[in-house]
Amino acid sequence: MGKQAFYLKSYLGFNNRSGGFSDELHSFGETGTQLWNSKLLVLGRLHWIKPLYNGTLDASNANGAIFANNIESFTLGGEFAINLGTNWGVSFAATTPLFGKIIFNGNSYSGGLFLNY
Repeated sequence: MGKQAFYLKSYLGFNNRSGGFSDELHSFGETGTQLWNSKLLVLGRLHWIKPLYNGTLDASNANGAIFANNIESFTLGGEFAINLGTNWGVSFAATTPLFGKIIFNGNSYSGGLFLNY
């Protein structure tokens, strides 16, 4: 069994929102590796959104759009990307909230086709 290479990427961000919406801090991390002679990419993700609660809109009376203001979440996700041809493949991803405020309680699933150039 040889050495297995992994990658890691992350970012920290600040979302400066206007129109009475609360500013947000974002932090994100992702790690992954390629398997089966680089035919399969497996990765995992964490994403945290933390509002600063400095907006003026109030979701309790709907003028703050319940899905848009003061949303806090911490999510865990993963993805598989499989090369099926020399320059194309399919991907499947799933994300689940580990914590959320306001309305944030459902899993997310996605899939797609990709091209390698």
